Amino acid sequence: MKSRVLIALFVISAAVCGKKDTAPTVDEGFARYGVALYKTPGSVAAADWVVTLDKAEKVRIVERKQAVVNGKPVEFVKVEVAGGKSGYMQAAHIAKDTAVVTTVTPRLLQRPLATAGKGHNAAAMKPGTIVFIENSSNESGENWFEVQGQGAQFFQGWIRESECSRSTSVLEEAVILEKSAAVLANRKAAAKDLEDAKEQLR
Repeated sequence: MKSRVLIALFVISAAVCGKKDTAPTVDEGFARYGVALYKTPGSVAAADWVVTLDKAEKVRIVERKQAVVNGKPVEFVKVEVAGGKSGYMQAAHIAKDTAVVTTVTPRLLQRPLATAGKGHNAAAMKPGTIVFIENSSNESGENWFEVQGQGAQFFQGWIRESECSRSTSVLEEAVILEKSAAVLANRKAAAKDLEDAKEQLR
């Protein structure tokens, strides 16, 4: 009798542990730029619009689905945003991770190697620039990120992990800085928007 109880406890314990090990994980990602979510994959109808994401906004990926766009299959993801709203967007618009350049003189290189040449449009990457991490590598004991992003121009290459930050608060500040700078650069911006942008920068 005692041995049967022990066996039963072992089976239940194994089942519970098994459930924990096989529990589905929720993917997360970041919008590469401002992009709209729609109720249906492939739709751009105003009636299907859900919400428009900000650049670098974090989302939860809850579903992946294929849809035909202009006669070609395209992967879409259903994402959930802060506040609970959800909708579909093309998977290509989502990056796995993001960071902010924090060094005064960042070096964007062609390969994860200190002696490599400059990356594509390296001068477009400045301190405070938001980058999207595509890959990572450890070379000679140093961590590197393969990144791309949009400054004055599209840029792409490798940067040392030590030259950027993945802190949520730093990312939030970088997004506010970028938005405020865009308002100040807009000659048609309303006076109130200009004042708000200046206040954000202060």
